[in-house]
Amino acid sequence: MSDVLYLLDAGNLVTLAEFQGAIDALQYVSLLFLGSDDVRVSLVTYAAKPEMKFNFANGLTEIQIHQKIANLSKEIHPSNHTKALEYVYQHSFTTINGARNDTRKVIVHLTNGRGIDKDTNHLADMLKNDGKILIEIGFGDDIDKTAMLNLASYPYMFYHLGEEQYTDVTVLRSLKSLSEYEVCNV
Repeated sequence: MSDVLYLLDAGNLVTLAEFQGAIDALQYVSLLFLGSDDVRVSLVTYAAKPEMKFNFANGLTEIQIHQKIANLSKEIHPSNHTKALEYVYQHSFTTINGARNDTRKVIVHLTNGRGIDKDTNHLADMLKNDGKILIEIGFGDDIDKTAMLNLASYPYMFYHLGEEQYTDVTVLRSLKSLSEYEVCNV
């Protein structure tokens, strides 16, 4: 059993094309595990500050999740990765937000990685030391791969979707396989 939190960068360092591509990928991957209580999903977006769009306890249907993701919008503020990870660390995996005590905790972070700093790395380390699995998905052609690799729990938990590849079915299937493996394998 797993609780999977999708953390989406919606800041101004993300281009509109990158953001739309991330939305498309999120639509595809987030719907993989619906229909079973074995996996619950939650979504937090961020720019200057994080905002929970839905939590693990909402019990949303596939259609409702699809609509919530489709209605996400890009923000004009810069991405504050540190505040986002701090929010996840302090608030997201709580019983108040529907997280369960006996489940694997997975964070799927979608960003281009620009603006990640040592404070962000420190919070990622805190999450990993607390037993959370951090999967980094870089979107766009101009990503900070080094920064994102530092955040990921393991190097193989870094994935890159280039701007031209967002709708490539083979890339999305590979991303699906990675997600299924990391979420379902204990």
